[in-house]
Amino acid sequence: MRLGRFGSKPEVTGALVDLCKELHKLPAAQRREALLSLSPDTQVAIEALSYEWYLFARPEQLAPENAWRWWVMCGGRGGGKTRPAAEEVIEWADTNPGIRIAFVGRDAGGVRKVMLRGDSGIFQHSPPWFKPRWYKTDKLLVWPNEAMAELHSSEEPGTLRGPQYHKAWVTELFHWGIPKGEREPTAWREGIKLTLRLGDNPQGIIDSSPRATEFCADFLLGKKNQQGKRAVSQAQIDSGEWTIEHVLVDHDGKEHRYVVVIRRWSSERNAENLSPGVIAEWRHDLRGSRLEDQELDGKILVKVEGALFSTEMFDASRVVGIPAIVRTRVAVDPTRADSPTDEAGIVVGGLGADGHAYVWDDCSLRGTPLAWGRAAIEAKNKYGADAIVIEKNRLEHSTKQTVRAIDPKVKWVEVQAADGKRTRAEPVSALYEAGKVHHVRDPRDPEKLARLEDEMISWDPRARMASPNRMDALVWLVWDLMKLDEKVRKPIRLI
Repeated sequence: MRLGRFGSKPEVTGALVDLCKELHKLPAAQRREALLSLSPDTQVAIEALSYEWYLFARPEQLAPENAWRWWVMCGGRGGGKTRPAAEEVIEWADTNPGIRIAFVGRDAGGVRKVMLRGDSGIFQHSPPWFKPRWYKTDKLLVWPNEAMAELHSSEEPGTLRGPQYHKAWVTELFHWGIPKGEREPTAWREGIKLTLRLGDNPQGIIDSSPRATEFCADFLLGKKNQQGKRAVSQAQIDSGEWTIEHVLVDHDGKEHRYVVVIRRWSSERNAENLSPGVIAEWRHDLRGSRLEDQELDGKILVKVEGALFSTEMFDASRVVGIPAIVRTRVAVDPTRADSPTDEAGIVVGGLGADGHAYVWDDCSLRGTPLAWGRAAIEAKNKYGADAIVIEKNRLEHSTKQTVRAIDPKVKWVEVQAADGKRTRAEPVSALYEAGKVHHVRDPRDPEKLARLEDEMISWDPRARMASPNRMDALVWLVWDLMKLDEKVRKPIRLI
């Protein structure tokens, strides 16, 4: 990135910046008067300064100065990752007439809404004299100098077979689905990595919050060696920027090197561009969870040793949209206190016509029995659930009376599972492994089950950790839907 983009001389741009600083010191009325006294050309030039990204970017938002193949920004949510990616793409297009660029996102809707039309996207930050034309049918952007960008989705990896590109912008890579038995997303392994092959300096930008998968850890920290250690040290991670150099030898014995530059920062770095207090709200809601570390601090988390569930397990059987359901349930792991410190787990799912279990909503909350009772009844009514599932003997009589006051006709299924949290969760884990339990992704709210999944992958039964409430509710749900407690099941009854 340079000062004086789009043909402006750096010295002229610098002089305009100095002029703006002087104007900014004036009272508003005098500033307006001073601006009107300037020549029309100067006024236009000052207005054009808003497209000088170099003037507004933080250091970590400017492309690395040294040679790189991949530049990865894994900052926290709302940390300002999309804008620098879009600005660098605009720079590529402006300085390389006829260049071919690939845009790849998790899904087609996200590519359009974020990379193209978002507040930090291409259309918002392209200057009037260098705006690309959008060809919707061909999923194609074309700039005035014939530079072009084609749009792709990780959900359609086949579209990346055949095309070839000089540059790429890849968004939310670490949140792409990974097929069962594979270590990487198909659109990465068989797609964008193989299409980035034009020119002397093919490059790609990746903006993505990290995720607790081996793929993410391998990419950002290096693969484990024989001693189980990774190439990147904790000191490098704490510094906020590090590089991984890959050395390869081709069939002629010639050595090739390419560098991956990784930058990490927290959401707070971009607080001035977000609504006041919104990050504090996020931290309050996620306090103490792995999601706080991952989504707000951009920390690269690895799989918890001993955990019965994994992100890869969820991705392998995830589906989009709720299929045909023959029985719907709301499962609850309640709190008993009137002033609870933990949450009541409330998870919604159903038994599919194919005999598999599907999970599609997490309505958990922190609240009194009256509060979670209302939430459970609302979820039951919203999804037309047949009954509410709960662990046998878990509800006190007074709590049952409270819930009955909300809905006198509510039906309950009391599940009696095996003793011990691990013993209860292991058969559920086995069903996930067999691909018989599916998390349903809602394209309108892709993170709906994120808190539930975070609890599931974070729980290590060997460490004698208390099992989290969302996960417990999920376990009761699957036990009921898949008839895991058939021998001790009680019939549905009114309370």
